[in-house]
Amino acid sequence: MITREDDYDATRDTDKETETHPRNELIYGQEDVSDLVAQIKERGRIVVPIIINANHVILSGHRRWGAANALKLKTVPCEVREFESEEDEIEFLLHSNVTRKKSREQLAREGIALEEVLSVQSTERRNANLKQFKSEGDDSAHSEETDEETSVGRTRDEVAKALRIGSGKQFDRMKAVVTKIDDLKKQGKSDDAALYGIILNRAPSAAYDLLEVDLTELSDEDKANLKSGKASPRVFTPIEKEKKEKARHETSYGNAMGQLKGIESQIKGLIGNLPYVKDKKQKQKIAERIEKQIKSLQNVLSASSSPDVKEEPES
Repeated sequence: MITREDDYDATRDTDKETETHPRNELIYGQEDVSDLVAQIKERGRIVVPIIINANHVILSGHRRWGAANALKLKTVPCEVREFESEEDEIEFLLHSNVTRKKSREQLAREGIALEEVLSVQSTERRNANLKQFKSEGDDSAHSEETDEETSVGRTRDEVAKALRIGSGKQFDRMKAVVTKIDDLKKQGKSDDAALYGIILNRAPSAAYDLLEVDLTELSDEDKANLKSGKASPRVFTPIEKEKKEKARHETSYGNAMGQLKGIESQIKGLIGNLPYVKDKKQKQKIAERIEKQIKSLQNVLSASSSPDVKEEPES
């Protein structure tokens, strides 16, 4: 629940007191406010007040605040509201941005924040119910662990429904990708983090597949193809690589067997023709060539039996 003070169009100094909410940038990132700057210049003022809490933290109007600072305005209209909890503030912040156009990464980050809010609210309700059961002397079997697991599943479904992102399972996948993006940023791998963000905004399922890929094994060309959409992350996953390697082995085996059949056929022809070669020099030349080919085959067999070469089972 939100408790409101008397609304008023107070003015605040833009260079002190008022602060942006830390979750706003975490969810929406650095925002372009050039369009608002132009609008404020044209109108000569900020029409819609910025909403702040009792501690002068902005909950709605971050872009307006950014535009005001860009224009170096000395004052901006504000409306103060009080909230019962931090979760209520975050919920209001999210609701204030409900109509804005968002990337899938922003939606996922909204979902993470909303999940935290709903989780706290669910825990509070569960504790209140447990307290009521105890006060009424209800000794029936009750599993808090089962309740918690059910609550987690229900919460993620509520998040998915609220943000219209398909299903709770889809939200979990998007959340996993965003977590990976943040981890990469902490490691200083901004390019890889950006790659995940690009693919997430294009296709969440593809970004989730990319989690199975070791990016250090990819070439710059591979990453460029992923970024442009020319290549799917799935082709680089261990399962697909294993399938591709198996297919390559099977193709190589088939080719080798075909070539051996051709050699066998040629040997039969050679055996059939040898008795008709009467010239000794010619026979010697043929014998030398045969001996040379035999040595080549022996080298191939020796190499194929080496411990470094994996033998394929004969089908």
